[in-house]
Amino acid sequence: MYRNYDAVVSMELDDDFWEPEPETAEIRKDPAVEAAKGDIRVLFTEKPNSIAYVKQLQVWFERKYFHWVTGFAVILSFSPIRPDCR
Repeated sequence: MYRNYDAVVSMELDDDFWEPEPETAEIRKDPAVEAAKGDIRVLFTEKPNSIAYVKQLQVWFERKYFHWVTGFAVILSFSPIRPDCR
């Protein structure tokens, strides 16, 4: 708990405080996520009419990838809002 709460609340931040530096703004792709995206695309290319929950895909690929890698790969592969950086 802060004793001088007013000092903490009145602290002002610069406008560009949250702006990333150009050299640190580079986003690196995780090779495991990229590999998982490829495997998921292959799975749905071979069986285009199949339906699966993300949890099911995480279990199917759990021997090869961590569950969060598979989940992130699904989001990047099938999200209607795709980041341009991926």
